[in-house]
Amino acid sequence: PATASAWLGAPNSIKGPTAAVFKRHSGSNLLAVSQSPEQSVALLASAVVSLPAQYPPDQVEFIILDPQAADEATDSPLKTLASKIPHARIGGPAEVAEWLASLAETLESRMPTSGKSAPEVYLVIHDLQRFRSLRPDDEFRFSYDDTPAAVSPSQTLASLLGDGGPNGIHVLATIDTWNNVSRWIPRKLLAEFEMRVLFQMSANDSSNL
Repeated sequence: PATASAWLGAPNSIKGPTAAVFKRHSGSNLLAVSQSPEQSVALLASAVVSLPAQYPPDQVEFIILDPQAADEATDSPLKTLASKIPHARIGGPAEVAEWLASLAETLESRMPTSGKSAPEVYLVIHDLQRFRSLRPDDEFRFSYDDTPAAVSPSQTLASLLGDGGPNGIHVLATIDTWNNVSRWIPRKLLAEFEMRVLFQMSANDSSNL
């Protein structure tokens, strides 16, 4: 489809269900801010259920990062969904470096043609604040040798937010507070989340977002 809708919930007025609509253009990313784990995982689960139903099975891929993915004692709804949806995989902090490096290669390969015939890719991140490797690197860090530093997962995430949308790669992320938003998402990158869902918070935090 030219656009795909992630259904988020029932409306509070006479209109259709609330949805985040993903298109192949810049800023086509979704950020949800909630201190309730139940709220944030329910919102992502709703999106992960509704999006694949709108594509042929071989035309969409889901990469889900969940901090509880490796915890066998925890029954996460996202783990259950990942096991039932074609072309979906789920991992935790241990998989971040490898999977983000793979996404960086995918993005680079699509840049010349915008990946017009390539499957849509959705990177789903639950509790962004629990993935330390995705926090932007210290700008003042430096090296004593001339060896070029490898591209970090946080730099790849920034590239995906900036250039992924037009190339069919979208980010859906949840995070708990505005303070962590400002730590993990620089203000320039925050503009790449054109779709935002805000749960209960202070008026000041709401204004910032």
